[in-house]
Amino acid sequence: MAAAGLSKRREKFEDERLSDQFLWDIIRDTSALGDVDARTLMHLGRKQAKRDLHARALSVASAYWEVHHRYRNGEGVPKEFGGYGVRIIEQNWTITIQWYFSVGRGKNLSPKHVGLKAPEGKSYRMPASRFSKAKEWEFEAIAKAEDEFEKIRRCSEHLKSMTAPFLGYDHMLSQRERELRTEDAATDQDG
Repeated sequence: MAAAGLSKRREKFEDERLSDQFLWDIIRDTSALGDVDARTLMHLGRKQAKRDLHARALSVASAYWEVHHRYRNGEGVPKEFGGYGVRIIEQNWTITIQWYFSVGRGKNLSPKHVGLKAPEGKSYRMPASRFSKAKEWEFEAIAKAEDEFEKIRRCSEHLKSMTAPFLGYDHMLSQRERELRTEDAATDQDG
């Protein structure tokens, strides 16, 4: 049964994290790195890099939300509500940083979140024009967060581009292992 508050996706990622940690522990304990399958090392290395990026993105988003909450609560600054928010989404081979704008707030109205279109082309930075409704303090916090998010998106895209080569390498090695097992079975039957 899933723990309260954990989605099935989050539960899956946590299970994967635990199994990956188990593999890393085995690798460290044996200290015979040459005995470890290259696919396992590539897979674990890529996953660890993704988790590092995810942790970095979460810390940048947290810093943004701290500014946001300070203004919402009027802690040493004029009390104002910001309209922009950010969420970090962990996916299989990458992470996604998604900005959104809240509309429809008011008395007895629940806010609706309208997602902003991701950066296009070769740019990894959200254009400032997408934040046209931001208050001055909010725009400064967004710009500061985007300085880091741009780097994270670039690294995340590199991890994502590893998908096809890794899967091709894995497929080739798996096919070769099947052929060797078939040859060994045929030799055992003949011998």
